[in-house]
Amino acid sequence: MKNYRRILLLIGLIGIIAFLIFHNPKVDCETIIKKEKTKSFEGVVIHKFIDSDNHNWKKVILRTDKGERTLFLNWESGGLYNYLKVGDFLKKEKNELKIHIHKPTLDTIYQLEYHCADKIKTVANNA
Repeated sequence: MKNYRRILLLIGLIGIIAFLIFHNPKVDCETIIKKEKTKSFEGVVIHKFIDSDNHNWKKVILRTDKGERTLFLNWESGGLYNYLKVGDFLKKEKNELKIHIHKPTLDTIYQLEYHCADKIKTVANNA
């Protein structure tokens, strides 16, 4: 019985080590960027909030021609959530990571940013 537990423990440890070696967080970031590039939208910000009932997701609600649309901004690291205000008009084209933001006194083209593994490694190596 002790040998059986040791074998299970050894298999579990090998599995954890294999996961840590082969898991590549950059792939996850690249997937997020690819998915973001497939999106297009335009609408007015009618609400923005941090959803405490859903893992504190940063959410922005747009009113569009087709109804309401929710933008999830947790992965965006450049500060877009903090920059947006209710009443801003947003427009994003497919195959781009740029959002055109029209405010009452200013028009801005915002480049979406994501902290990928290569950026994190660069920061760590320069420290």
